[in-house]
Amino acid sequence: MCADINWWEGKYIATHYQALALIQVASQHEVWDGRLPVLQAEGPRLEPVAPRDFDEEHPQLSEDLALLIVDVTDETIQNFEDKVRSAIQNYAISWTLCRKTLTHVLALLEEAELEQPKETAHRMKTCLTSLCSPCAWPFLQQRRPQTQGSLELAQIEKDFDNALIDPPSQEIPRPRTKERIFLHVFSGRRREGDLQFFMEKLYAQICADSTALCVVSVDLIIDQQWGNVRQESTQTFWLEGVRAGWVCGALCGPPCETWSQARYADVAAGHRPSLRPGPRPLRDALELWGFSSLSLREALQVATGNELLLFSLELLFSLACVHGFGVLEHPQEPEEETRPSIWRLAMTRLLMRFHGVELIDLAQGLLGAWSPKPTRLLTLNLPTLRAQLREHQISKELPKRSAIGKGVDGSWKTSPLKEYPPAMNRALAFSFCQWLRDHPSCADMDMDPEFERCCSMISRTFGTTIGPDYGK
Repeated sequence: MCADINWWEGKYIATHYQALALIQVASQHEVWDGRLPVLQAEGPRLEPVAPRDFDEEHPQLSEDLALLIVDVTDETIQNFEDKVRSAIQNYAISWTLCRKTLTHVLALLEEAELEQPKETAHRMKTCLTSLCSPCAWPFLQQRRPQTQGSLELAQIEKDFDNALIDPPSQEIPRPRTKERIFLHVFSGRRREGDLQFFMEKLYAQICADSTALCVVSVDLIIDQQWGNVRQESTQTFWLEGVRAGWVCGALCGPPCETWSQARYADVAAGHRPSLRPGPRPLRDALELWGFSSLSLREALQVATGNELLLFSLELLFSLACVHGFGVLEHPQEPEEETRPSIWRLAMTRLLMRFHGVELIDLAQGLLGAWSPKPTRLLTLNLPTLRAQLREHQISKELPKRSAIGKGVDGSWKTSPLKEYPPAMNRALAFSFCQWLRDHPSCADMDMDPEFERCCSMISRTFGTTIGPDYGK
């Protein structure tokens, strides 16, 4: 008997709570019914449409124009256009919305039964129709200055590939100053056996005249201002000197750390990206100017490398236009078609089409470097350089050492290879001095006194440390 009572009590309590729940749902339905849209969970859906305004015309302006139309009389029709313009100018409205509003009012005017004579109504329609034309608004007729939009990289590369070059068949002799200025861009520290060391010695032997050789080392480790070619003022200073004919030649070895094939050593070894001991690649053949997805430090490193390379290319382009001489040095083009190289850039390919440009592939290991270091030189107006490089080889076999990874002191093994071996410097210096001998100076040619200060930038202090690969 007791068990039956407990069962009936439980049944009663459950029924009571169910009734309360139904009452609560009913009250919520009564409060919220009609206020929320139907939420579709399953079944076919309509095609998405572009969002649009609820009102295709400006409601306040439309109402003001309607009141103006109603109040127009035969006497006030003369000022109807001025009143419409004044009504429009009361609102911050776009031309598209203004035109839609005028068109909407015209459509209402066609159907409306007006008390004004037909001639007055016709004049109002003519006025509103004319205001729908851009010619009725002087500010829409003002020509805006055409701003140069940002070109896409693909279009820039295409323009370089399609550029036409028609160089003269013969070199036009140009006057030269008695100060023979040569720029060694990204020279690194001064040291015994560097390019300036040999150029100054050979110039005294080959060019025994009254001219003065000025070998300027353009590098941050030498001068923080005039060696920083990332500054626009510094770039302008040197490029104007080239275009004016005061700078005779240049050697550029832009940093190759973001282009280095050593970054692919871990990829070839099969290391996973998270376990690579060395830095990862930052470019490939499809994205030569740098990957689109990089860390902040990597993006800044790539941007710095691009900027320094662009200055080097512009410097060589300028020297080619004034019949100077120069060399652009960088690692050889890799055999793998997927890997990056500056020799695959459209801008570099355009430079190769200039008169007097020649490509020389060499191994610095045959000239004294401690690893093979395959290198390519883009030379400008230096026909004797290839023979000089062969004559200065000091080894018949390439060294077996590798420049991959870090040394005992923790520095990258590629860092010492930034400095050319002495034999290579002497070959370059000999070819440069031969060009200076074959292009004598002009006694009547004077240099701008403001540019003469570069002759005081010659560094005589030998450094003891190699500069960092990438400075923050």
